[in-house]
Amino acid sequence: MATIHSKSHALHEVIGSIFSDIFSIRKDFPLVLDTACLPNEVEPSNDRVRQHIPLFIDEEKCEINRICDVDILVIDERKGQVSIVAEIE
Repeated sequence: MATIHSKSHALHEVIGSIFSDIFSIRKDFPLVLDTACLPNEVEPSNDRVRQHIPLFIDEEKCEINRICDVDILVIDERKGQVSIVAEIE
């Protein structure tokens, strides 16, 4: 289980670690983590990406259509679509 390094994102880091453990064996489901979900001391691997993940309500990507930055995104490569979107509050 994860060691919590940041008090401000403790829940994000724990949930990010759980998702990382679950999807580490599923290479056909790439896991994308927001920066808050991965401790700074941990480097993401080639199939695990650390970034901000904006979620839009329309195909046009602009600030007015942006809902939030999601924390976790899982892609089903077999279907070519997003499988899981998680936003931790």
